[in-house]
Amino acid sequence: MTASNDVSTLTGRDAETQELRMNAVKGKNLLYLASNSTAGSSPTYMVEMMADLRKRGLVIYGVFETPTEKKPTCPYLDQLKSNDAVDHVFFAELNCEEAASNVVEAIKHLDVKFDGVWGGRELIQPVVGMVAELLGAPGRNPAHSYQMARDKYKTRVALANAGLNTPMAYPVKSVDDVPKCIETVGFPMIIKPTAGAGSEGVHKVYTEEELTKAVGTILEDIEVNPLLSTQGMTDFCPIVAETLLVPIIYNDLVQEFDVEVLMSKGESVYSNVVDNWIPDAPYFQDKGFNFPSLAPKSVQEELIEYSIACVKALGFINGNFHVESMYTEYGPALLEVNPRVGGAEIQNFHERVFGVNPNLNFLLALLDIPINPPRFDVPAMGRLHHFINAPTTGVLEDLTFLDHFEGHEYVTKIEYIAKVGASVRGIDTGVPQWLGGVVFEFPEEKMLSAIEELKVLMKQAEDNVRKLITPIRKFSLTRRKSIVLDVVEDLEPAQKRRVRKSITIDDIDLEEILALEASIATTTI
Repeated sequence: MTASNDVSTLTGRDAETQELRMNAVKGKNLLYLASNSTAGSSPTYMVEMMADLRKRGLVIYGVFETPTEKKPTCPYLDQLKSNDAVDHVFFAELNCEEAASNVVEAIKHLDVKFDGVWGGRELIQPVVGMVAELLGAPGRNPAHSYQMARDKYKTRVALANAGLNTPMAYPVKSVDDVPKCIETVGFPMIIKPTAGAGSEGVHKVYTEEELTKAVGTILEDIEVNPLLSTQGMTDFCPIVAETLLVPIIYNDLVQEFDVEVLMSKGESVYSNVVDNWIPDAPYFQDKGFNFPSLAPKSVQEELIEYSIACVKALGFINGNFHVESMYTEYGPALLEVNPRVGGAEIQNFHERVFGVNPNLNFLLALLDIPINPPRFDVPAMGRLHHFINAPTTGVLEDLTFLDHFEGHEYVTKIEYIAKVGASVRGIDTGVPQWLGGVVFEFPEEKMLSAIEELKVLMKQAEDNVRKLITPIRKFSLTRRKSIVLDVVEDLEPAQKRRVRKSITIDDIDLEEILALEASIATTTI
């Protein structure tokens, strides 16, 4: 590196150049924005990464959600402080349309030139874009790119304008738009919140009656569900309807693909395909993943080329982009582009299998440091990740349902997410909760046999967990009420209603049903 700290020459794809990139953070100022939805801890690798960059000389200014009476503390902030992963702390109201201006107001007294603005969580990304633009951060992406990525309808328009394959779509503001929506999209269709995260609020509809009902439900949900937050978004339509995609299924297992795309100065420098397994209806909660992909090489190449084109169509220049697609008879079809690293084990998949750290390069790119991460020439291993979703609603009495994985030659991680005695929400009453998960690592050539072994062991885990959950119907009325209030806390209204139905059995009289419904209706999500 030159004395002028010129980083423009750091374009090599080798370990020595990567070390120089990491050391190039010395003296730079990062504005870190924590999502208002971050209630618990952050992944250890994220905290360790921030702490390491601080040791190399990066100065981190963190902005967190203003404390409230309901949430007076932020465990995530405490975690960063205790690990020396943040230098200066500020607070601002982040869950509102004025979030970006609130952040700028909170730091305006500082005599600091920020070199980059970054946040790892999905809901904060539109705010990241707007704040970076307001501050003139050198490695920024256009603010409107984040708006388009978060707004699923605008994403469809951008892809169509770029000549890319995309489902037919129509924006819906109210039930008055139903006739035009049917005329434009046709049945069957998918209808969902424009700013939804994951599978929250997604409905598959086949008739005008179903569509009208779904529109009303989603509009109610948007008002109260944090995962449908329009935080930092402007000029959007609340609902999008689009053609139902029919994916090609690979190995009777894979129906969706997650492509991580690392961009530097407007060009892709790394991308790879993770397989996403067929989830359980009707909520389609993520269930299993494998890496490297089982899809034919030609399909993988097409998915990568398409994913990069989608990122560029939205106008992004720097960062990491988690692109979710299906492969159909017409080729790849986008589900969504997320301007952040994928969740769960996605970070570890790329780091362990190809030696690429997506979050580190994501952050470096937004500091305007050129990235081109070194990677293994061939996969170091095969890797699987499988979740256990709660099969029924009730109380989890013990945490032993994954114990039979202990000692297996491929197991590198057994994780229990739920706690003993916790009220859990099963697929019988709403979006099922993740109770735990397992990670396999093995020689890549054993991928198919490892998948078959995992399937057998996970079937045993599912049988085990059913025996360990005491169903809600077996409890007294008072206890059932308590369980319901526990498991609906983070649900959208439609899902609350479904859970409510699960306890309205013969021994509950009408007066108590009405009282219970009133208490649930006033529960703050």
